[in-house]
Amino acid sequence: MTISSNFMKLLGLTDGHAGGFDGEWIGSGPVLPVTSPIDGATIGSVTQVTEAEYDRIVSRA
Repeated sequence: MTISSNFMKLLGLTDGHAGGFDGEWIGSGPVLPVTSPIDGATIGSVTQVTEAEYDRIVSRA
């Protein structure tokens, strides 16, 4: 996957991101593609958290 948007590049966004945060970005579950609402092109991906990672995030909230 590649970033096709100059706007995303200007923001310093890469094509893959972890989907949870508990003081650090985490995510080792399934990968979801992120699509542009404009043309449906894949512009990145988000790695979902696992159930254990979710529980960790909630316990630290």
